[in-house]
Amino acid sequence: RELLRAKRKNTGISIIMADIDWFKSINDSFGHEAGDTVLVAVAEMLKGG
Repeated sequence: RELLRAKRKNTGISIIMADIDWFKSINDSFGHEAGDTVLVAVAEMLKGG
């Protein structure tokens, strides 16, 4: 969806692949909802927010 939007608006897009240390143990210990919260926080930090 984002790729199509960038193409339609003739803008660039970035894709980041990150390996978060100990992420599996966060999911295993606290559940996937907590893991999702961590991913959102990391994404916000990468966006500069």
